[in-house]
Amino acid sequence: GGAGRGFSGRGSCGSSRDSGFTGFWHNRRRRRRGASSSAKSTSEHTSRSNYSARCWMAQAESDLTLVHEQVHCAVDKNYALACFLAQQSVEKALKAALLASSCGLTQDSQLTHDVLNLARQLELNNEEELSAGLSEYVAIIADHYKSTRYPDAMGRCPFESFAEDEAHAALDAAEHVLAIIRQFMARHGLCRSSVV
Repeated sequence: GGAGRGFSGRGSCGSSRDSGFTGFWHNRRRRRRGASSSAKSTSEHTSRSNYSARCWMAQAESDLTLVHEQVHCAVDKNYALACFLAQQSVEKALKAALLASSCGLTQDSQLTHDVLNLARQLELNNEEELSAGLSEYVAIIADHYKSTRYPDAMGRCPFESFAEDEAHAALDAAEHVLAIIRQFMARHGLCRSSVV
């Protein structure tokens, strides 16, 4: 009786799918599927990160265009708005660069508006790839997130408080930061023109 059980697939020799000859091939196939799905998962994650980085950068470029319009073209110039948009442009460019870099964009970083902290994170992990002066340019617009919009941030109305020279300084700083980030993104194979 014992020999019969071994060949039936129900006895001690062939009782589970993971034993014997068929078990070897089943486990091998399962390991290969796991490895390929893991590689596919990593590839999909990288592809999503690259797409996100391009989107963040495209929005940063769009915001910078609006700063130009406010400073140079608008009939009713709003210098507080120009300074705010400069800050937004820099924030989004820094987030794009973090997404493109090896350190990535954490959830805390994605939610923050602290551009100096974002710049420090980027510099800390990518110092050799970044042009000098990134943090210095970022510092010029670092306070423009709140002060340009909320009267209680400065104790006066923002639209009456920002002057033309401050808007020009914010525009200049944003242009420098975006130029540095464009070079960084290009080194990582992410051109700003291709978002789709």
